[in-house]
Amino acid sequence: MKRIGFLFVLTVAALVSGCGSDDKPSPATVKSEEKPEPTVYKPPPLEHYEGTPYWLTQSTTWPAVLELTIGSEAEYVHDSLSLRITGGAVQSFLSGPKGKEHPLMCSIELTVRPVPLQLVGRSFNVDSVVFFDPIKKIRLPALKMLSSERHTEKGVVRTRFTNNMAVVHSPDLTEGQHLEPSAFISTVGGKAIKVAMAPMTVKFLREIKPDAIPTDSLKWGPS
Repeated sequence: MKRIGFLFVLTVAALVSGCGSDDKPSPATVKSEEKPEPTVYKPPPLEHYEGTPYWLTQSTTWPAVLELTIGSEAEYVHDSLSLRITGGAVQSFLSGPKGKEHPLMCSIELTVRPVPLQLVGRSFNVDSVVFFDPIKKIRLPALKMLSSERHTEKGVVRTRFTNNMAVVHSPDLTEGQHLEPSAFISTVGGKAIKVAMAPMTVKFLREIKPDAIPTDSLKWGPS
């Protein structure tokens, strides 16, 4: 009887220990399944030019309209003010509700340095572009310009301008002919800069294509 009782106790102990184990890993062996946080790219803060450039001091002696001529090199330096200006001219022949109109469109990319932070957006805006037709020997109506894109860093300001299409002009032009542009830029102190640019070749727009992103002046790095 004692032997039977002893075996019974062992059997019950084995059953109890078996029921208490549900094959669950201990808390120490449970691996963390936390989802990784998404990586968010934060660009470094832009650095601006906070000094007083020499050209700003000299601008008090500039005439009301400072006239400059920029050739195919598209760059000019005056009193430490560096300018780079390029552009293009397109005449639209797209069909549509206003298909009878063939507006002349112009885009200008202006890069200026060094420009203090307080003058960014308040100076060196292309107000208008006037084309001279060397074939007909006539001056076309002025195209009023608006800024469409701007980037600034370390005193370099790059701005892209396009003409305001609220008022359109449809001159009689020949595809591929040259037009001689003059850009009128407002500066500081109520003064302006008139830039005679290199001739532009007129392209006829008959279908819509993505705009080419200008990259030439991006190599014209910070001051």
